[in-house]
Amino acid sequence: MSVPELRELLRELIRAERANYEQMVHPPVEVPTQPTGPGNRITVGAYYQWSWRGRYRPIPPNYRFPGGTVKEVCDFFMLGIPGQKIKPFRLMVCSDFMKDDEPKFSKASSLFDHICKAAVVMKLVTQKDQLYSLSVVQWDVLFKKVFELIGTMAQASKKRKIGRSEEKSYSSVFDWTKNEEYIAQFSAMIAE
Repeated sequence: MSVPELRELLRELIRAERANYEQMVHPPVEVPTQPTGPGNRITVGAYYQWSWRGRYRPIPPNYRFPGGTVKEVCDFFMLGIPGQKIKPFRLMVCSDFMKDDEPKFSKASSLFDHICKAAVVMKLVTQKDQLYSLSVVQWDVLFKKVFELIGTMAQASKKRKIGRSEEKSYSSVFDWTKNEEYIAQFSAMIAE
């Protein structure tokens, strides 16, 4: 094999590898224009999208915003519902939900953002985006540390024993974080 032939062969191999690399880094996403599953459902990436109220949404039309403890709801925001191929709620907006679930989503979203901000303030992570690359076990440990602080601060601001705070509903804990004394304590912690 001559040197020019060898050079050309190397160029072809490099082009092929570059194309393969581009395919891995930027895989083509085909968004079907027609439903491909039950209930007007399509698959986009790893998650489903359902058609209702005039557009595709990341939750099925009969889905109700879940109640539950702070941990359960924060897990929905952090991890989604993998078994049902529903993406993490942090990637959704209020209008993805039924009208009467929008205020619940808004309240839970605000609480999740507060917990993320507390993780940064506590220096468990340096920025909020780092949370999204944590494993499930790492997320559980971080959540427990942050929530212990929130429970302690809420108990101090209410001047009474709260009880097992991790078993409280997300709505109750959201209300704690809107208490004036709690806000003052949290603001002071941020200023440090």
